[in-house]
Amino acid sequence: MDTVFDVERILLTKKDNVTARRWIKEAGIKQRILDLHTSVNDYHLTINRPDLVQSLEESIDDYLLNPSFINVQLY
Repeated sequence: MDTVFDVERILLTKKDNVTARRWIKEAGIKQRILDLHTSVNDYHLTINRPDLVQSLEESIDDYLLNPSFINVQLY
């Protein structure tokens, strides 16, 4: 099972990404990333589409490409 520490570890590997560096500093965003990743994967399993389940790193890459998925719901 993935944890907030896993999210932080993955974000640290993306040190060249400005958004990732900003997200590392905020616990709320790391928890939001984990919650969103978990809920999306749970939904894909619920509708019997395990082929759509992503790893945490793939989800973070998607969120870094479109940070509005994370940022919009925090404010």
